[in-house]
This record gives sequence, C-alpha cells and structure tokens, in this order.
Amino acid sequence: MAIALALKASPPRLPQATLAGHDHASPYVRGRVTAIGDGSTFSVRTQRGEARVAAKLVLLAEPEGTKVNNLQLVHLNEANLLENIKLRYEGGQIYTYTGQLELLAVNPYEELPVYGAETMAAHRDAQEQPPHTYAVAERIWRALEEEDRGHSVVVSGESGAGKTETNKQLMSYLRWRSGEAAAANGYDGGRSRAQRISEGISLSDVVLEAVGNAKTTNNNNSSRFGKYLVITFGQKHVLTSAAFRTYLLEKLRVVRQSPGERNFHVFYQLCAGATPQLRAQLRIRPAAEHAYTSAYYTSANTGGGGGGGGGGGGGAVSGARAVADASLRDADRFDKLREALEHACVDANEVWSVLAACLHLGDVLFEGDEESSSVKSAAADALNAACVQLGVGEAELAERMTVRLISVGNDDVTIPLPPEGAAQARARARRHARACARAHACALSRSGAAYRRQAHARAYASKPFTVRPTSRRAHPPLKV
Repeated sequence: MAIALALKASPPRLPQATLAGHDHASPYVRGRVTAIGDGSTFSVRTQRGEARVAAKLVLLAEPEGTKVNNLQLVHLNEANLLENIKLRYEGGQIYTYTGQLELLAVNPYEELPVYGAETMAAHRDAQEQPPHTYAVAERIWRALEEEDRGHSVVVSGESGAGKTETNKQLMSYLRWRSGEAAAANGYDGGRSRAQRISEGISLSDVVLEAVGNAKTTNNNNSSRFGKYLVITFGQKHVLTSAAFRTYLLEKLRVVRQSPGERNFHVFYQLCAGATPQLRAQLRIRPAAEHAYTSAYYTSANTGGGGGGGGGGGGGAVSGARAVADASLRDADRFDKLREALEHACVDANEVWSVLAACLHLGDVLFEGDEESSSVKSAAADALNAACVQLGVGEAELAERMTVRLISVGNDDVTIPLPPEGAAQARARARRHARACARAHACALSRSGAAYRRQAHARAYASKPFTVRPTSRRAHPPLKV
C-alpha cells in the first residue's frame, strides 16, 4: 500500500526517533502508510524509520505542486495549507489567497522587486489578479466605483509579520489609482489635490514611525501603537481627504525596554541627526550616554538608595550600551522627520524640546534616607536641562517626583517618598514613567492633529475607505 500522507508530529505520543518534523519549524513530515492496524493506528514509514501512529495524526498529503489559492487544494487541511504557503515562499511568492476575501503574506525580510508603478499598472489592467496587496487594493477600488458605500480592510498579524509595509502598499496603490482617475477625467484640480493629500499621508507615516515604532527582538520597525486611517474619495473617484487616529501607544517603552530592544526610533534619530547647534540648545548627548537609550531601563536607574544613613544608590545599568543598528539609518531619517513635521505645520523645535526633556528626565537619579528622598547632586544638571526644555521650575519638578500628593477633603497633603524599599522605588519609577510617557504621547498626538487639520472637507457623495490595523497583541494571519 502506498498512500501519500502528512504525519503530524507529536513528541509526547510518538517516539522522537521516528519523526522528521517534531518541532515548531517543521510540525509535519511526509511519510507513507504501509499497513492499517485496528482502525485506530497506522503503520507509517518516514525518513527516520517505521512506527505505529495514531490514526488521528495522519492527514492526506497534497499532490506535487502549489496553488495560488489555498481553497484549490485537493486535500484542504492544516498540513497542506502550511506546506503550500512554505513552497510558494521558497519560490519567491510571498502572497497566497485563501478564498476571495483573504490574503496571506509571509514577510521576506528583504526588498523585493514586486512593487512600483509598473506593477500597479499590471494589476489595474489584469483580468485574473495574482495574489498581491495591489490585487486586493484594485478589488477595493472597483467596489468603490460600483457601489455607493464605504469599505474597510483589516491588516493583522503578529509582530514582524509586515503589517506596516502592507498598509503602505495598500495606501500607495489607492493614491496612485486616484491620480490616474483624475487624469483620465481631465480633472487637473482634483489630481493636484489628490497629490497633496497623498504626500501628506506619506509624510504622516514618517512621523508616526519615528514616534511610535521601535526595534524589538522580532522586528526592527515594530509599531508600538494602533492606527485608524480613513481616506475619502469624492466625485470622479478623486481622493478628497485623509485623517487618522492613534491608540494603544506602548507608553512604558519610554522608560523600560526588554534586553536587545530599543526605545522609540525618534530618540535615536534626534541624538544622531541633530545639528551641533540644536544639540547644544537641547543639551543632548549621543544615545549611548542617556539612560533611556543606552540599554533596557529598570528601576535600578531611579536610585534605590539604602536605608539608615546611606546616601542612595542608582546609576547606569550594569553593562549598559546603546542598541545600535546601522540598517535603521537614524541620522538620515531625522532629516526626513524634520521635513515631515514642517509639512504638517508642526513646530519642530517644540517636539525636539519635549523629546529632549524625556531623555534628561531619564538621567535624573535620587538619594535619601528612610524619611525622604531628593534628586542627587550629580543629577542636578540633568534636572535643570529637563526643566529648561519643559519650561517649569526645578523645585516644582523635583517635588513632583519625590513626594506623593493626596487630596483629603478640600486639602492637599504631600507625603515624602523615602528610597527604602522596592515598593517606594517602583512608585517613583511609575511617576517618572508617567511624566515621560505623557510628553511622548503629546508629540504623537500633536502631529496627528496637525494632519487632521490639513485634511480637505469631504466632497459631495464621498465614499470613505478605512484601514483598521488590529491590536499589536493579536496573532491571526494577514487578513484582507
């Protein structure tokens, strides 16, 4: 008997020596059924030998070849679906359909020559659309032309799956299609308007990625926030407005990162790309010399301080180092960020001041006894620099970080925070974190508000198109 099959590996149930794929990288292995036992078990031969296997772990394998749509598989099961996607990926085909409304994408982690105006034109004219984000965008465009209602698309996936890049490609195609439609209808005014809005959307991505993305262990450009984008098409299918909202910003990253990860890109871009004059004005140093950008940040940086008459601990984390990555081109992207802020009519100097204040606050350390705490004398310069950038008094800011304010009736009572234990240290760290996180969120929200102000009013009978990226904590496949 020679029946092609896929054998699901299950180490707890099968001897490891008989299986070729019992790990996460290769959960299934091909084999052949040599004998059928009592109906609940099969005798199976694999590359590692022959074994008796539970019948429920044996799945029929697909004949040779791949399918552009998983629903075209003769035997549709998990093993064949994964193998089909894997074989297509190994052949340079990163996209695969699953039905008519879903597109699966595998991140190639490299630049592929499958994007651009030439590829867009091919998808615009094609009758049979091969799997591609442009194909999905073209389907949406045709639906907008034929139906007088809005449409939505959801881009989801785990960290590093390629959601950010997929969203960019979807938007670029729709913007290109809008320009083509305006030109075809002789609507030059609409085309120039669409180009202005298109440029604004592109530049908004620069701002959002700088302020809301960071390097993680899975992804060098991981979005640490959610974005809800609405673009509106008016008469003659011309792009008339665009607006976005942000949510779920990972505020804690400002003050704490896991080993091997970085803070938000914008801090490194500022430190690497600022001119000598701006660097002197902000009093910032290279990223490796600021606590928040030199290593993952822990409560040790708050200056724990011993009890008794001890003078407080604190200082740089042992082994602190900058998480450098030349591929991120921090200095070059700082120039693009500055241009994007100017286009959005945002006061860049105000943004730089807020971000510099965050860096200086991270360098403020504490000391004290069991009764109270204060800013270390060695950190006085960092405190002063933060206050200058924020426009507040040193005494006021120091008090905010070293005491707790409690409202009792109509009175406010301040309670000193002694650096005597982990609970107090964590409390100070949280207060410190909130102060920095609010400043960071402010920079993000102000940029978003400026782009919303620039959006044109919606035209008559406009058709909105929305993109809803799912939460970064969700882990389904890319879905369109």
